Amino acid sequence: MKLPHVGHEKHLCKIWADTYDVDEVKGIIKDAQFVCKVCGRAAAKKENLCDPAPL
Repeated sequence: MKLPHVGHEKHLCKIWADTYDVDEVKGIIKDAQFVCKVCGRAAAKKENLCDPAPL
C-alpha cells in the first residue's frame, strides 16, 4: 500500500505518528473490532485503518 493515500489523515497510524497523544487515540481504539493488515494497529471502525480486517 502506498503512503500517503486518500483518507490517510484519519487513520490511526497517521494520527499516532503525528501526535503520540494517548488521549487523542483512546476513542479510536476503544472496543476495537478491526486490525490493520499493514501496521497491526487495532481500531473500533475500519475507516481508521489503512487496510482493515475484522478481529
